[in-house]
Amino acid sequence: MRVAQQRASTRHGYIFTRDTTVIIDDSLEDVRTGREGGAHVIGVASGTTSAEQLAAAGACHVIPGLADTRNIIHLITQCAVSGADRSCS
Repeated sequence: MRVAQQRASTRHGYIFTRDTTVIIDDSLEDVRTGREGGAHVIGVASGTTSAEQLAAAGACHVIPGLADTRNIIHLITQCAVSGADRSCS
């Protein structure tokens, strides 16, 4: 995950840290990897992985799809303000 953070930092001119990284994904492997790397993870249950599986893998939040952009932005903001709180509350 560190490499992805460095690339994003270079591209966007912002330093991405464990506290400011939010991953949105629908795969169990990426949810687990994100959490192991200390990122906040929003799971998307729009594919073959269920909401229950994503939550069990460590997703901080689980959404049914990407259509509700207002909710997604709200969740990203919520993750960002929780900062170092790794409990995903």
